[in-house]
Amino acid sequence: MSPYVLYAAYRRREAILAWDLRSDVHIPFARYVIPNKAVTNQKMFFDVDLAGVRLATGDQVRVSLYLDADVQVLLV
Repeated sequence: MSPYVLYAAYRRREAILAWDLRSDVHIPFARYVIPNKAVTNQKMFFDVDLAGVRLATGDQVRVSLYLDADVQVLLV
């Protein structure tokens, strides 16, 4: 896990974004898409495992999602 990567999730958005704080922070370098779009205004909570390999999150219908943090959808 890199100590220079910042992850963030926003309300009513379908993705977790990641920035590398050592480079340009105006544009995220990765976007982890959540399959079910949020229909409420609740916060999206997520966690990164100790190895920095997986992102874990869930949705409002109790479905747990595990995303591979090494596979990134790059923004173009």
